[in-house]
Amino acid sequence: MSEPSFQDDVLGELGDDKLTEIAGLLGTDTDGARDTVAQTVGALTGDLRQKADADDDEVRQAIAEVAEPPLQGVATLGGGLGACSAAE
Repeated sequence: MSEPSFQDDVLGELGDDKLTEIAGLLGTDTDGARDTVAQTVGALTGDLRQKADADDDEVRQAIAEVAEPPLQGVATLGGGLGACSAAE
């Protein structure tokens, strides 16, 4: 059994309630929100890894910090998104 990826960790932190909230904001279903979050996290971490491969010590340190479990506060992302849309 493989170790969970960073994408899995983010999705786990968000949970079904936050994914449902994100889906509403995106105008999609929960599966669409899950795919969007996974792709976004993958793109962000992929860009960081490419920069790290270019020997950028600052980026390597950032990746190391982000990759260390447990994630904390990721679930507030959904609350922040909901708060933004409610204010509009």
